[in-house]
Amino acid sequence: MESSQGQNLYYSSNYFNPKRFASYSYQLSALTSLNPTSILEIGVGNGIVSYLLRNAGFNVTTLDFDKSLHPDIVASIVNIPLESNTFDAIACFQVLEHLPFELLPTGLKEIHRVSKNYAVISLPDVTKYFKAEVFAPKFGNHRSFFPIPNIFPREHKFDGEHHWEIGKKGYSLEKIIRVFTTSGFELKTTYRPYENPYHRFFICQKKIEKML
Repeated sequence: MESSQGQNLYYSSNYFNPKRFASYSYQLSALTSLNPTSILEIGVGNGIVSYLLRNAGFNVTTLDFDKSLHPDIVASIVNIPLESNTFDAIACFQVLEHLPFELLPTGLKEIHRVSKNYAVISLPDVTKYFKAEVFAPKFGNHRSFFPIPNIFPREHKFDGEHHWEIGKKGYSLEKIIRVFTTSGFELKTTYRPYENPYHRFFICQKKIEKML
């Protein structure tokens, strides 16, 4: 098997942690709830999500620019070599932040183009928060999650991986949502998992064009 820095990252002990597996469960739940006939996963990672989806009976195709990860299609997200409306749902988790922000609209428009119906996307969100979990006999487990307004967001410094992150200066959630909507998507919902708030999910549907 080929070895690469990408492979080493996705199979390191630091990468396998409870928060990441919580995100996997949210990814799987979001996708399977849509009951898609076909899925394109952009960004192979360690292959856990595509493996579980395939074993659950879903038709999954993978795409990544890194051929050492053995995707079905080797290509960039900004130039997907597929016809329009090819897949019922597109999955793209923690990928788009690796593009310079000026290429985010291009990446989202390509996702929109190849999707028939849906896109499930996650992005890093560093917005501060307060959360609490209380268990009471007879009442069960109760969780609360509150974002904390960031009056003075810090500048983002490129770390060799992420070009930007939600919550950093100049990258507000509202700004990111505008890019989604101008790319042709209707945002059905967005949320941060209690177990891993760093991963913000966006459940998107292609806007239905009105007949004139």
